[in-house]
Amino acid sequence: MRRDKMPDKQKTTQIVVPEALQEEVRLLRGFAILGAERTAYMFGSRSLTTDMSKASAAERKTLSEANKNIRDNLPAWVKAGSEKEYEKALKAVTDARKALSTKDKPTRDKIAPLRRAMKYIDVVAVPEAIKELANVTSDPEVKKKLVVAPSFKLSEWIGKAIEANKKKD
Repeated sequence: MRRDKMPDKQKTTQIVVPEALQEEVRLLRGFAILGAERTAYMFGSRSLTTDMSKASAAERKTLSEANKNIRDNLPAWVKAGSEKEYEKALKAVTDARKALSTKDKPTRDKIAPLRRAMKYIDVVAVPEAIKELANVTSDPEVKKKLVVAPSFKLSEWIGKAIEANKKKD
């Protein structure tokens, strides 16, 4: 477009968003933030678990070897009636478990709050957010889809399966 034909000022239009839609967008943003927060807790927990596993690799190997010793030698100990050997091997397993637990405790103490936060988000925050969103949404089709209760109930499925088995017999 030529310079002399360009408009001097562009008209600005302001879009008016209905209050209900603003609330719905606010809740959807909050829901997205909630999902991001849960994902961050999950990755933090996973990272700490990996670090813990690497840090206690020697203790894990000791425990594995002690358990393997029992698995491999138990039939021979039973045949020989060697109770002392078995008790000695059990003590080695107990000591190895205790050493591993002691080594992992500081990291498990860091992981526990992250896992509790994930559980809270899964059990309380997400269902509450879905209920809140369902109350604000004006579209009836969307309201039907925003059901907090699971659509598949294991107890109902088991009951139907038991009834079907009874009918077969």
